[in-house]
Amino acid sequence: MTRFMLQVATILSILVPVSVASATDAAPAVQSGDIVYGSVSAPVEIIEYASLTCPHCAHFSTDVFPEFKKQYIDTGKVRFVFRNFVRDPYDMVASLASRCTGDVEATKTMIAALFAEQQQWIRSPNYYEAVFAIAAKSGVSKEAFAACLDNEDLAKTLVMSKQDGIKLYKIERIPTLVINGVPTVKHELEDLKQLIEGGQ
Repeated sequence: MTRFMLQVATILSILVPVSVASATDAAPAVQSGDIVYGSVSAPVEIIEYASLTCPHCAHFSTDVFPEFKKQYIDTGKVRFVFRNFVRDPYDMVASLASRCTGDVEATKTMIAALFAEQQQWIRSPNYYEAVFAIAAKSGVSKEAFAACLDNEDLAKTLVMSKQDGIKLYKIERIPTLVINGVPTVKHELEDLKQLIEGGQ
């Protein structure tokens, strides 16, 4: 096992289990590590908890989110927040890689690409190189990539995002979408239309 894998395993073990939220707990509007789409003044806020190694999350990102973004985020109806729900070392590598750029738009592009090419890099004989190839398309150098994978503080931040999701919303399945504070595992476009427009 590589030093990085040992580091990730240690972080994942230290930060679990979590306690159930109390009635007074509340999630901050924006947490460290959040990827935000849309206007802060949108009447509906949706927080997605997702894993980059989750096939259902990849389906949402690739097949549902582009049209959802066009209909609801780009029109100012929804503010959308992506939060990592890191569940394994493969996921951690990809999640850290997605933060290797200071350009949030490049990060969004990288996350979309990691979901779209999920099966290829997960099944690659060398998934580090496969993930780097995706990161490189967004201008990430080999040196920056290596530095991101060695960033223990960032790794802890990403795992804390998962912990907060479990603590605040009792997340058991992903993707989970939290719509104005109410979690749901429904993630097809028609389901989301009904939840947003018809009320919950």
